Amino acid sequence: MLSIIEKIRIPQEKHLQEHMESALNAPLISELFRYKDRYRDDDHDLRNREAKAAMFPVMKKGGGTLYRLCREVQRDLGIPHLRVDYFLSNDTDANATARFSYFSDTAHRIVLNSGLLHGISEKEIRFVIGHELAHLVYGHGLFWRIRNLVYPDFDGMPRFLRGTYDLWRKLGEVSCDRVAMVACGDVEEGMKAQFRLYAGVDMSQFQIGTLNFANTIRDLVDEIPGSTGAGYNTHPISPLRIKALIDFSCSSTWKAIAAGNPLPANDRKLAAWTEEISNRMATAARTGVEHASFDFLIAAGYKIIIADGKASADEYICFLNLLSGYTYWPKDKIDKILKRGKGVSDLLNRSSRFLAKKHPDVARELMWHLIELMLSDKRFNKKELEMLFWLAEKRLKIPHAEVVDAMLKGIETRYAPMMAFTAEIGL
Repeated sequence: MLSIIEKIRIPQEKHLQEHMESALNAPLISELFRYKDRYRDDDHDLRNREAKAAMFPVMKKGGGTLYRLCREVQRDLGIPHLRVDYFLSNDTDANATARFSYFSDTAHRIVLNSGLLHGISEKEIRFVIGHELAHLVYGHGLFWRIRNLVYPDFDGMPRFLRGTYDLWRKLGEVSCDRVAMVACGDVEEGMKAQFRLYAGVDMSQFQIGTLNFANTIRDLVDEIPGSTGAGYNTHPISPLRIKALIDFSCSSTWKAIAAGNPLPANDRKLAAWTEEISNRMATAARTGVEHASFDFLIAAGYKIIIADGKASADEYICFLNLLSGYTYWPKDKIDKILKRGKGVSDLLNRSSRFLAKKHPDVARELMWHLIELMLSDKRFNKKELEMLFWLAEKRLKIPHAEVVDAMLKGIETRYAPMMAFTAEIGL
């Protein structure tokens, strides 16, 4: 069953997590955390022991039905030996949380809030437990901790990482919802659990049928603006999250799981549905002018950063940050262009003609971005300056005097040559 848990995980979510772990040097940081947690105190299970004083421990003796359900879900998901301590919290929020442990002899921790459990069915509870167990199996909690150490303030993250991390968090919830559906084993009960998380009440309280609920969700997804789901948040907006679960329940993958058959090697419909939901959750260029701006920045930015030779690390990071306003993970596309350098001229010509003719105000904003990129390494030279003039005047049709004024303003606000000099000599 563990292989099924891995197979139903959204590949894009796993891919993004691996990219960010590499970017933040997560393996080495996790080793430091491992050492700290192990040797901070001889009683390395202290947190779970302390939790028993503040919350009701769901144990075999006295845990009743809830304990049985927790262990049944672990067994049915094929992870009966995963060490997890369960707690019941007197918290009115309809929520549950998972806390990751690094050590095989120290239990992970899952806390179920009482506000989530009022009037809930056993299958809905199984859905919630399965969701939290998936966070543990996928290692989400471990990476959350590393991100919070490196960037405790979300707004302090580099822009290109913010968009990537945001999409990963949302896709992570959808991956875990798939595991929750497997744990629940019932499409209708899974939808009831999602309704409870969405509306905070039992679906039957208002006599809302699951079929009507599913149709309502489809209509909502069609009605909401395409960019609504892309706002920074820890979870997807509920209509998109529930739509993703409905899509999963209609897939060949789910039908195979429900029938106890091998999973299809390639569920193309599910992949397409997932990509559609992912695009609604991600930072992306959606209008014609946004697509043109993105294309222009890729092509013009490429020409700026190679004008004086190889791109510096500062220029590369600035390039990523500028493009992150249009896409959640620009690195792959930038790397492709930097390796090949092909198609840059066509991209530049096509996008600049559109912007210069129809959106001159946007063209001026993009010129400022190019100046920001040029000065990101605290220096500039004649080749870069000549490239800026060529891009701004010949492609964006901005008058020479205006480009000069903009460049001088950029020097006034962003140029710091002494910082670059001291970095070069190692001071």
